[in-house]
Amino acid sequence: MSLNAAELGVVVAHLADRLAGARLQGVISPADGGSICLALRTTGHTHHLMIRTVPGICGIGRTDKKPVSAGVPVPFVMLLRGRIDGARLSAITQWNRDRVVALRFDGAGQSTILLCELTDRLANLFALDGDGCILGSLHPNRSARRELVSGKPWLPPADPPFADDLPVRFPDGEDVHMAYERQNGDRSRTLAQQAKQKEVEASMAAVVKKKQTLQQRLQADLERALQADQLRHQAHVLQAHLREVTRGQRTFDTVDFNGEPICIPLLPERTPVANMQQMFDKAGRLARAQAFIRTRLTTVEEE
Repeated sequence: MSLNAAELGVVVAHLADRLAGARLQGVISPADGGSICLALRTTGHTHHLMIRTVPGICGIGRTDKKPVSAGVPVPFVMLLRGRIDGARLSAITQWNRDRVVALRFDGAGQSTILLCELTDRLANLFALDGDGCILGSLHPNRSARRELVSGKPWLPPADPPFADDLPVRFPDGEDVHMAYERQNGDRSRTLAQQAKQKEVEASMAAVVKKKQTLQQRLQADLERALQADQLRHQAHVLQAHLREVTRGQRTFDTVDFNGEPICIPLLPERTPVANMQQMFDKAGRLARAQAFIRTRLTTVEEE
């Protein structure tokens, strides 16, 4: 359930009454990727303020449970940490009774506005400087009518709905934050779990691809190593015909011990004896490598 403009008005009034002057202790990047959480400290208590831009659960409200953090914070969270960490929340307001909430933070001689467009499908969060210029956003520009990019002034959405014409869907007397969290907390956690699962799957896919590439290389190495017997056979045939070979030849054609035709490749810059010795040495290295490659290949296949 996304909050409508009237419900956001109730939330903002509630937050302004309880969190004005709170000091920002930290900015959390939840695993769902479409939310941020502000840890705000008032006298004797830390409040966790969830701001969600996920379609279907778009809104803002306090939560009793600190969300599970993503492995790597999104860049927008890093921007906020550098800009407003330790600052005080001096004001929280609703813009023009629309689904837009502004949180003003003051500290270290500068003002920063966390501008929350909670418009469901087009929802986004912006960090603005004291002059209303965009410093960064949670998502790339989602608006087709406004150029909401870094370095440009933030422009409000056109034709906001009238909050007075919208219903407040919370039962009489029920805490608006608890109702919002009850409606959306489970779904948000499910989305976070799904995002984490995708992250793990992507990581595992990268590991599998790396292992498959190594497997292919080892298989190619094993095929080359299995040529040891053939190479040793050529060396023995060459040894039997050394008197017939001269330096400078690139190949030597003859028949092997079974009477089969054989073409032996040679290095023309080497003597017949040197060619023969090089072939015996290489055959020995390939034969010794076979056991190691097979063991390594079995391990990689199991992994």
